[in-house]
Amino acid sequence: MLHYYLEQFSRWDWDVRLYSSEARKTENTDPRYELVLKRVRWAPRWLRLVLFNILLGRDSKIKAADVGIGLNRIWHGEIACANGNHIGHCRAQKKTILSPYDYIKIWLDKKSFKNSQLILACSKMVQYELVNDYGQPASKIKLLPLPVDTSNFNKELKQAQLQLKKKYGLSEDRINFLFVSTGHKRKGLDLLLEIFADSRLADVNLYVAGTKFRSKLANVYSLGFCDQIYELYAAADALLHPAHYEPYGLVIPESIACGTPVITAAGVGASYLVEPRLGIVCSDLSKEVWLEEISSFKPERFDIPSDFAQANKLDIESYMNEFKAIIYSCVEARK
Repeated sequence: MLHYYLEQFSRWDWDVRLYSSEARKTENTDPRYELVLKRVRWAPRWLRLVLFNILLGRDSKIKAADVGIGLNRIWHGEIACANGNHIGHCRAQKKTILSPYDYIKIWLDKKSFKNSQLILACSKMVQYELVNDYGQPASKIKLLPLPVDTSNFNKELKQAQLQLKKKYGLSEDRINFLFVSTGHKRKGLDLLLEIFADSRLADVNLYVAGTKFRSKLANVYSLGFCDQIYELYAAADALLHPAHYEPYGLVIPESIACGTPVITAAGVGASYLVEPRLGIVCSDLSKEVWLEEISSFKPERFDIPSDFAQANKLDIESYMNEFKAIIYSCVEARK
């Protein structure tokens, strides 16, 4: 999202100062913003974000800014972007004993949420967790789901589905399911491998995009990373996303925007966007439930509108206009 923020802020002719603990060489000469480095990599990993916040507090220019936006556990911003939280993460991982690093992350979450004027929740699930796990008032939280770039992710791609199947080696006479992930364990690949080993799914394929792995199943293929992932979405018949816990899950609106229905889990934040005509939300992660939904899947059951992203204000333009209004409201509140 940082790329879209900087691009739009530049178009609005805003003066932007970006604080970071590290940067690529090209970022030092980016004309869209002033880069300020607060180097903390010399410190132990668990201490870096605490030190980064302390260094930010000593910078007089931060207090002089019209508004501060904290993207990751930053306690100096008027706006805190909550694209996740550590209490929810630990609960989903069923952690009964927390490490010191866990406690530090939770403390940083609490401090950044408490110090902010407004919290942006990426999903209704995160919104709920902010109120119930972190004690934040509902009036302080605004739901702002992350957007998709409709210049790439759009239903027009579906018109070239056959050609895209050939390009990426997908079967032309079977139903093709897609799984997109860089964290296979948390996103539920183990469950899918168990399901696709079942003889009832011998005539359908699963294609895994992202981190490479070695498949032992004849109907499961590892594609590795794909630069044009939107083409894979359009080539597939459905996206599978059985994540144990995910605060949002951008793959959900991305897939739907490309005209491809989804089968996902209730523990995925973006599942609230999935209406019956767009996909299926499974109530749990049992093998029986998922096997039934996958084995009975029929693409013709779904009717995805071409303006899905725009209708839900998930396109970049709608998102940034809403973000702009939020920033102005925070600036006005400080006067």
